[in-house]
Amino acid sequence: MIIAHAQNLSWLLVAAVPLGFGAGAVDAGLNGYVARHYTGRHMNWLHACWGIGATCGPIVMAHVLATGAGCAPDTLRSRRRNCRSQSFFC
Repeated sequence: MIIAHAQNLSWLLVAAVPLGFGAGAVDAGLNGYVARHYTGRHMNWLHACWGIGATCGPIVMAHVLATGAGCAPDTLRSRRRNCRSQSFFC
């Protein structure tokens, strides 16, 4: 939401800084937890799954945007009725 309300490029860059720190903290914390409590094999699986998601995410979004299957206002309203916790995806 903070990036969506940025008025110009400078506000966008200011808003991206705390989001980057937050994402880095989550990544470092999860890596540290897995390194302490599990084996190297689990760390490899963690990074493999992250890589699969990082690869597939843009492909899926490109397909959704190319086919026009994005979120229409009426689709968003029905999603809010059905499952409020997932309405932020659109």
